[in-house]
Amino acid sequence: MGFAIIVIFGGLISSLITLYIELKWIKIGAAIIFIGLGLFQMIALVKIKEKDKHEQQDEISPVGSTDIVNNFCEDRAGVSKKKKSAFFTGFVAILAMEMGDKTQIMTIMLAASSESMPAVLIGSWIALSSLALFGAFFGKWLSEKVPKKIMDWVASFLFLFIGLVLLIQQLII
Repeated sequence: MGFAIIVIFGGLISSLITLYIELKWIKIGAAIIFIGLGLFQMIALVKIKEKDKHEQQDEISPVGSTDIVNNFCEDRAGVSKKKKSAFFTGFVAILAMEMGDKTQIMTIMLAASSESMPAVLIGSWIALSSLALFGAFFGKWLSEKVPKKIMDWVASFLFLFIGLVLLIQQLII
């Protein structure tokens, strides 16, 4: 469902945006979003580490950082803010990467040249959903093998690295 929204929304938005903004600037914007997501996660990880260090020094509580975050994140409705944040981060990251991406441009070109726009939409949605499904299962498997703190740092560095690579590519071209 999310990819269908992204394909439709992205197609409409990119068609309108590219009329007024050069594709290069859209890609630079996507790069900046990735850099921001990476830095935001790193700052959060440093704050948790400092909080853990402070608690260990003061011996306030034997509760670990994971418990503190989990307990803190429960809102009145019982829905974890952490889960909301993961959804938002995933949505923004995919939307930013797909905006003006080869996949989206190909989808737009196929839809423009095809007699069946719904068939192109469904094909694109299935392809993107399949990739996301593989990524989710691989991520789950990896999370069982690698400690969460390491995964968080690696993910942060990957967001930052991808953003920097995208930004450098656009500034060099």
